[in-house]
Amino acid sequence: MQKRINELNAQDDERGLEEAEREEKRFLLAELNNVKFKQEAVMYQKARQKWLKQGDLNTKFFHSSIKWRRAIMSCMGCMLTVGGVRIRM
Repeated sequence: MQKRINELNAQDDERGLEEAEREEKRFLLAELNNVKFKQEAVMYQKARQKWLKQGDLNTKFFHSSIKWRRAIMSCMGCMLTVGGVRIRM
């Protein structure tokens, strides 16, 4: 799929693309985006499973990670930037 996209890009640079080739390129780019999105979702799920497993094996690590994430998330809503200066509210 990536090889064909590269070929179409090269053709576009040389002579331009016909309508059918442009449509093929749009379709291939959409498919590639879809495949990459699915791969990323699988990787995220695997990382989450690993993290949860390690959290179960090491509860101190697990709970400190949760506390850190909660602290970061709660502070994100407490910041205000005025003239390039961040103010904690």
